Amino acid sequence: MAKKLNYDPNEKCTQAIVFARVSSKKQKDKGVSLDVRMETITQYCIDNGLKIVKDLSIDESSTKGERKQYHEMLDFAKSCAGKVAIIVNYVDRLQRSYDDTYELNKLRKEGKIEIHFLKEDLIITKDSAAMDLTFWNMHVLMANFQVNTMIDKVKASQKQNWADGKWQGLAPIGYLNTRDEDRKATLIIDTERAPIIKILFEEYATGLHSLQSLWYKARELGFS
Repeated sequence: MAKKLNYDPNEKCTQAIVFARVSSKKQKDKGVSLDVRMETITQYCIDNGLKIVKDLSIDESSTKGERKQYHEMLDFAKSCAGKVAIIVNYVDRLQRSYDDTYELNKLRKEGKIEIHFLKEDLIITKDSAAMDLTFWNMHVLMANFQVNTMIDKVKASQKQNWADGKWQGLAPIGYLNTRDEDRKATLIIDTERAPIIKILFEEYATGLHSLQSLWYKARELGFS
């Protein structure tokens, strides 16, 4: 039996999901640039007869992890009665890799969603011409290139730091993160915890302790 659709693939789209991804929680909390984007998107929806049924401002990465909020947005789109438009400012706000293209393209081909990229002046529908689809893929490719370039720069920086003997990341217990006179990340000894850590290593080296007894010893020494 054919699956019953909750929409007509050929109907005019009259509802929209606004998807605004910010780069960090700090940027989301600040909200200034996001407010401007939302004003632009809201006006666009009014001008095009689209009722906003859900608006999302998220701070998850588009390149790391499972993108929980992104997939929740797609699940919401699937559950909507009728066709729904996904409205974003830029292609790279929605996706920066091809990992997410498959499901978007599937829903697009089925006529369940349209994708409106405002800054690129690009609307992707089930009937989109090859040129528009190519532009979409090209923007994803460019965004992916930008991400990979940033990864290369981070790796190069890490490699140089290792070569210079500089610590990277959170300080191990017994040390503290700080910056030197040149504002470069470095470590200093934690004068409160380091002596306790030294004693614990010496105690463990005797072979008389289990991890549990060593934990009790740490508590006795005031380690917290």
